[in-house]
Amino acid sequence: MNDELMAKISDEEIKEAAFSMGGLKAPGPDGLNGLFFQHHWDILSKEVCGVVKQIFEDGNIPEGLGETTVVLIPKVTQPESLNHLRPISCCNFIYKILTRVLVGRLRKVLDAIISSLQSAFVKGRLIQDNIVIVQEAFHKLNRKENSGSENLAIKLDMNKAYDRLEWNFLQRVMEEFGFNNDWVKLMMSCVRSATYRFKINGILSTKIYPQRGAQEEEIYQLIQIINKYTEASGQRINTEKSGLIFGSQVSIQRRVNIEEITGMASWEDPGRYLGSDGQYTVKIGYRYAKEEKDIKEETKLSKASTSQNLREVWEVIWRLPVPQKVRMFLWRAVHRILSVNIILYQRKNVVRPTCSICQDEEETIEHALLLCPWTKAVWFGSSLQIVPTVYNVTSFEKWLMDTIQKIKSRTGKEHEKFLCNLGCVCWCIWKARNQHIFQQTKVNPENIIISSEHLAADYHNATKGLNMDNIPRAGIYGERRRVTWRPPPYNRLKANTDATFHKKTGKAASAVVIRNWQGKIITGTTSTFTTTSALAAEAQAYREALILIKNLQIPDCLIETDCLPLIQAIKARMLIAEADVIIRDILQLLDDDKPSYASF
Repeated sequence: MNDELMAKISDEEIKEAAFSMGGLKAPGPDGLNGLFFQHHWDILSKEVCGVVKQIFEDGNIPEGLGETTVVLIPKVTQPESLNHLRPISCCNFIYKILTRVLVGRLRKVLDAIISSLQSAFVKGRLIQDNIVIVQEAFHKLNRKENSGSENLAIKLDMNKAYDRLEWNFLQRVMEEFGFNNDWVKLMMSCVRSATYRFKINGILSTKIYPQRGAQEEEIYQLIQIINKYTEASGQRINTEKSGLIFGSQVSIQRRVNIEEITGMASWEDPGRYLGSDGQYTVKIGYRYAKEEKDIKEETKLSKASTSQNLREVWEVIWRLPVPQKVRMFLWRAVHRILSVNIILYQRKNVVRPTCSICQDEEETIEHALLLCPWTKAVWFGSSLQIVPTVYNVTSFEKWLMDTIQKIKSRTGKEHEKFLCNLGCVCWCIWKARNQHIFQQTKVNPENIIISSEHLAADYHNATKGLNMDNIPRAGIYGERRRVTWRPPPYNRLKANTDATFHKKTGKAASAVVIRNWQGKIITGTTSTFTTTSALAAEAQAYREALILIKNLQIPDCLIETDCLPLIQAIKARMLIAEADVIIRDILQLLDDDKPSYASF
């Protein structure tokens, strides 16, 4: 391995690295991009090759070669925050050549040092391979009765994984793998030589030296093995994207206790690979309704559905025009299974039942979401301009149902927008409360109002115009035709999929809707992504439907799409180049779940 990595570097290898990169990528601080070097290689090659060879011999990078200028490109017409700006790093092209040579050599030995269980970010391995494994594990966790599982699955997402990586940890890992000392020195020189200067309004900032030190932020009550890893590597668990998936036989009490120990929320669905919110489904709602009695006995505070019929409450929440994670959160709040301090105190998980923010009142669900002074500021400052008080808030459930009814009766055609804002404000308040407790961030009502508005706007933009079942659409030869939904047979379910694709930007959106034979919507999902063609977008929507059906364990479900080429490819088990990987996944999922049927 080391002989190959430290072999004498040739001019041809350097030229191959230089010409393998896009010539029109961002230029370096000197204003010269790759095209300049490639076009004038006959003149520049001797000097460029000399610099790269000297670096390989010395193991040190000359001062200034790793300097990078960062410019901020607006993503919107009038940027108002850093989220509206896209940072572009402009580094020296010779530095890029050097790192490309190192990458080319290192790539040849990755298979030998990276476990076969790592299915992503290695050439020849596909991240999609893990989807089936995750779904099988999820299926096993959700088996019922005697075959049920008492195990749990934990999904971990490392917060800013590369940015937080300890450089000493990186060096020690390479040494433990047996890399040559000269190779380790060269790699660490690449890491440590980088410097940054920000160009803002045409003016360069002072030089910034990135570094990783021994400073560690507190990791909240995680199990010992994860603590050891985070302390050694400098990594940090991203609790917002991490979650717990419990086996069907794990009691509510145990679930809540484990949530508190790990600082993570429980999910009902493994989500999309590389991060997604859990799905709120009819099946989940039914299970929570069934377990309501047990929840009441365990919490001693569960008085949900005092005057409302449980089914009616569930239907109201399910029909709210809000993201699925918000529906799930509201359902948990109504059933009083949020981990507020009053409940944790009764379980002896915390010392005091008082609110961690105001330090004055006991933290009930009503206090945390509505009555704490800072939450009152959020509600009044939002577009809803609501004023919760101890006189109009007797329980969160009653307040939520009353508020929804008032919005529907007073806002006319705009009621969906206001209902979305209502749910998003609740979600953002709870999220800010948790960030204050677990990450010591200050609660800022103004920021929370802005975050809730952005969340509501993103959801509205992603879902508007998706209900197109009865809108005339172009047929194969361009004529307009009316699409009529055809119900499945009695007591069967049907999933309809569709996607849209913008060729110039590569942006796409997909939607899946599952209905019963009466036409009633059971569940669904939407997503936005980038892809290469309309067919690939339709295939991704179809795959989403299969994953959703598999997660919910829906038997004999029909799947309908308006993409004839996709159906033909699936039925003929024929791969199409532009959607090759996705169609492979579809065929694999169909093989695993025979009772699903495709139709056009």
